[in-house]
Amino acid sequence: VGQNNLLIIDEAQNLSADVLEQLRLLTNLETNERKLLQIVLIGQPELRDMLARPELEQLAQRVAQEFQDGYYINLGIGIPTLAANYIPEGVEVMLQSENGLLGMGPFPREDEVDPDLINAGKQTVTMARGASIFSSADSFAMIRGGHVDLTVLGAFEVDCQGNIASYMVPGKLIKGMGGAMDLVAGADNIIVTMTHASKHGESKLLNECTLPLTGKACIKRVLTDLALLDIEDSRYVPIIRDPRTTTPESEAVFYFPGCGSERLFSQVGLATQAMLWH
Repeated sequence: VGQNNLLIIDEAQNLSADVLEQLRLLTNLETNERKLLQIVLIGQPELRDMLARPELEQLAQRVAQEFQDGYYINLGIGIPTLAANYIPEGVEVMLQSENGLLGMGPFPREDEVDPDLINAGKQTVTMARGASIFSSADSFAMIRGGHVDLTVLGAFEVDCQGNIASYMVPGKLIKGMGGAMDLVAGADNIIVTMTHASKHGESKLLNECTLPLTGKACIKRVLTDLALLDIEDSRYVPIIRDPRTTTPESEAVFYFPGCGSERLFSQVGLATQAMLWH
């Protein structure tokens, strides 16, 4: 990566000074993180904005640890798409995109960009070895037929009944349902990954969703920037919690009356080293 590319990074005004410095340090490293540098260079603004928030990148790294060898996986739009860059070493998976691609690879370097090769979120992607391209009808037959081993989705809200709201906010622009409704209906293994709180500081994990539902009683595991939680018997069961979230403000975000929040507060001592908080 040359000086001209660094100049492009400097022009990415949405990136913080800390992130810019990290990207400069990565220019001499042959690691997965280098691919994220290339994302900035090819000008995908939504992913560039994600890089400006390191906790979102950490979510992608952690959710990739849920991938198992031989899995067929669908990555939803947003944070989940970044997980393609963090597939664990020694694990081979096939990433499916509902617009008709099986075998989606990492995001492309600048010299690999093919504008005709995109994922369901219209982001340019690469093809892994053994990949295939087909119609969206065939793609949805895979999803509806239960042939996807793991689905990773973003969401606006999740509640302790396992309901998910992910496709619209009333009164705001609706880009479309996408494949989410089929994915939650056709998959048994679904992980939601999202920020724990909204931009207003309110928990997105609720007793009952307030937004229109994408699916009912379909979510069993949620990964946020504060915790990894399972949903069992209408309660949130903490698997791992960020040890830094013990302030009154964070505990207020974690409070779910009647949904197991009391147990959550008592579980701060769990094995947090398994989580990529840092």
